[in-house]
Amino acid sequence: MKNYDIGKYADNLINNISKQVIDRSKHLPNGMQQQIVIDVRGQHLTPALELKIRQEIVQKSNGIIKREQIEFLKDKR
Repeated sequence: MKNYDIGKYADNLINNISKQVIDRSKHLPNGMQQQIVIDVRGQHLTPALELKIRQEIVQKSNGIIKREQIEFLKDKR
């Protein structure tokens, strides 16, 4: 689980997660998948920023992570 100030550090989050995904994929047993949970509780996450984060993680991880493997933990409404 990652907890960043999403408004200020979204690019750092994207870069760190993407690098970790690539590094960790080398050590995963065949058939195993990584899941990402990004904790944005108490923060304002716009739909545009959520889309950007998803797209850039998928792109920068060379497709190792798929959109559906990224979850955002949000405040309950």
